[in-house]
Amino acid sequence: PTTDSTRLSRYTERCGYLYVLLGLIFLFYPEGKVHLGLIPPFEGQEEAMMRLIGLLLGVVGYFYVFGGRAHRVSFGLATVLDRLLVPFVLFFIYQVSEVELMLILPIGILDPLLGLGAYLCWRRDAQGT
Repeated sequence: PTTDSTRLSRYTERCGYLYVLLGLIFLFYPEGKVHLGLIPPFEGQEEAMMRLIGLLLGVVGYFYVFGGRAHRVSFGLATVLDRLLVPFVLFFIYQVSEVELMLILPIGILDPLLGLGAYLCWRRDAQGT
């Protein structure tokens, strides 16, 4: 891009790298949460589901990396909204299914915090500090 990077664009790009890393961990080491004692041992197709979640996290991370590199404020602000909605979607999934709480709780906490971090970066960019 012809514009300089902003605090928000750098933050979005770095969050993308975090998502890619988490996605790779879920993809190649799906039993990690089992070994940490956060969820019970897998039954049936649960390991494959964890790998699929890893793939999806990696794809989201990929788009965040290149969205951050585009240096567009609109992309960074859009990530704030979607991250703040994640806990509500996860709560709905928890209520209507038998998913383990410890499987979704870290994502339900981390995503809104990252969204608030992006919002604070945008505010600082807008104030020029």
